[in-house]
Amino acid sequence: MLRVRKVQPDDREMLYEAAKADPYHAAAGLTGEHWAGSDSILYEDADGPVVAVKTTNVVRVDLQFLTQDEERNANALLEGFYAYVGILQRRGVKEIVFNTESPKVAHFFLKRFHFREASRGTYSLYIGEQT
Repeated sequence: MLRVRKVQPDDREMLYEAAKADPYHAAAGLTGEHWAGSDSILYEDADGPVVAVKTTNVVRVDLQFLTQDEERNANALLEGFYAYVGILQRRGVKEIVFNTESPKVAHFFLKRFHFREASRGTYSLYIGEQT
């Protein structure tokens, strides 16, 4: 029978070891801390913890450039992006995710806003408070 419970402070070492042993999560830069917050639960079976589940407040953003003027587009993003992040943070959003196949757009967001590549073509920026 499956038991569901909140993650406890004593679970941290187990979560760190599991994240370190997972090549996908290690490559994405996730540590056990990701699952150690109050927004996480554990599934346990008769042999103990099996799966950590984290509920996140994530927003997926789509971009459409209305001009082919790259400098103008970049300047608008540089001027407006952090105000947008502030609005999202006040709404409780903790992560921004977007997809692009454009190497130029990806490079811009990686360099200027410190997004990370979560997977091919998917980029993520954590904007919430660490728990």
